[in-house]
Amino acid sequence: MPKAKKKKEDRIDPDDMRATVKADDKYKTFRRIVKNLSQEIDIEKMHEEILRLHSGRKSRGLYLKRPSVDAVVEAALQDSAYRSRIAEIRVEASYNLGLLEETVDKIRKHLMREFRDTLTDLRTKGERMAFADQYLDSGLSLMGKIGRLVNTADSIIKDIDQSGFSYKHVVDSLSILYSSKNDKKNV
Repeated sequence: MPKAKKKKEDRIDPDDMRATVKADDKYKTFRRIVKNLSQEIDIEKMHEEILRLHSGRKSRGLYLKRPSVDAVVEAALQDSAYRSRIAEIRVEASYNLGLLEETVDKIRKHLMREFRDTLTDLRTKGERMAFADQYLDSGLSLMGKIGRLVNTADSIIKDIDQSGFSYKHVVDSLSILYSSKNDKKNV
């Protein structure tokens, strides 16, 4: 037997729907989780720290003059320490991003399932997801911010790793250069 179509007067008013969703216990839990996460992690502060560490790297000034072996070693050691701190920030951000992704996914599915009967006008999965996502804006926005932080950390870590490869070549070149100068003096 085919499903009876809802009459226009049976449909829920968007304002009533918003109030119904906001009163949902699982939705309230979602909002509390997002609020707590956004208060726990200071994304701007972490981002600024990553950029400050990157801009303060000694390796950025090595190529302005002929560096000594000590300067290269010092820059490499500093990069190692900075890489460690940036990786620590990345791990924390990545962990929180994972928690947030799980939370958003679960509440999205809950909203689509819980309000399935009132969403008869929304025929495709994309339309139903768009319905749910309008209530998930705070979580989705926070996910985007944390994702950008993780991407920034990844870029800086990659740059430090590539510098480490260059350090080896610079030290090898300097040792050849200095050893050939010392050989000429001894002749």
